[in-house]
Amino acid sequence: MNRIVLSIVLILGLALLSFALFAQDNVWKNVDGPLKNPSFEIMATDRAGEPESWNVFTESGEIGLSRLNIDVAQHGTQSMGLGFDTKRDKFVGVAQDVDIGPGQKWKLSGFFRNVGLQGASHVKLGLEWKNAENVEISRIQSAKIDRTNISDKEWKKFSVEGIAPGATAHATVTVTLFTADSEEGSILVDTIWLEQVPATDIKK
Repeated sequence: MNRIVLSIVLILGLALLSFALFAQDNVWKNVDGPLKNPSFEIMATDRAGEPESWNVFTESGEIGLSRLNIDVAQHGTQSMGLGFDTKRDKFVGVAQDVDIGPGQKWKLSGFFRNVGLQGASHVKLGLEWKNAENVEISRIQSAKIDRTNISDKEWKKFSVEGIAPGATAHATVTVTLFTADSEEGSILVDTIWLEQVPATDIKK
């Protein structure tokens, strides 16, 4: 085998390996995680259109247009839609509490898809660290995920990582859509995943 053929084989092999790693990172993880109903497949029995185990929150307390979406999904048959009711709310999101111990390292990921967002609208992933009395100790949020970085044709994954401070008993996982100068459009959210990672895997 000459050098040219060997180089081609090596390049193809690396390309296949990269594709396999990318694909593995973008499919449903068939393992148990701390989040319940992470892909929004279960609707709450007492809250029509809302996901089981998740709380929908807004500035006004009225959930408005935020409902489960049965037409488009990254995994399964449903996703969660977050949108504004052209009212007074400047943010809307979903949240879930999970038990987490101090000093543990966690990575929160989610898939997003743009449905006509306008203006300066953006999304943030967040982890709110809380003590046993449910008092917030601190929080970590992702950088602004601008609407222009969220595709309207395919799902795109974003993540945030952090270490739970001392006295942490649990955390509130949040996905929040913020509006600034426009309340038009919405986003679809799916496959929210929270996983504990080794210290060496935490990004500085």
